[in-house]
Amino acid sequence: MSLHYVGEVFSGGMVIHSYHVNELDEECILVSLIDISSGVSWSNVTDISSSATSIWDGFDNTEKIINQSGHTTSAAKVVKNYDDGNWYLPSIKEIQMINENLWVINQALSKDINYEEILGEEYWTSTEYNQYNAYHIDFSGGWIQYSKNKNQTARVRAVKKVPC
Repeated sequence: MSLHYVGEVFSGGMVIHSYHVNELDEECILVSLIDISSGVSWSNVTDISSSATSIWDGFDNTEKIINQSGHTTSAAKVVKNYDDGNWYLPSIKEIQMINENLWVINQALSKDINYEEILGEEYWTSTEYNQYNAYHIDFSGGWIQYSKNKNQTARVRAVKKVPC
């Protein structure tokens, strides 16, 4: 049984999910307490695939985006440079966890003036759709979409995994 709950402020973020990695160890997925950017492009590399196609592993996707040949700026880099450097751009499944618990998360975020609620706007995921487009979510409706060109801008929230 988990000792942590969705909406709990923990280890510099807010718990969105916890799970057992084995019989003894538990891991929490946290979302940042603020938006990391109010508008940044997915990547400056807009016509070559980054191979950041995992729907589960945002950390690996983030690394693939940043390590892409010709990369200089991206939502992934903004997130990677945040705070302790352990944050990453969420994958589709990780951002869906945020969406599924959005009401609880925003209620908890609204209790502290230093935190920012997640807005009903477009946010990037780290998951690439094809060489020109990446997936994003519009939190106003909760739909994952793939039609956003990588050079367009969207908001950014960071996630990270920590032992809990």
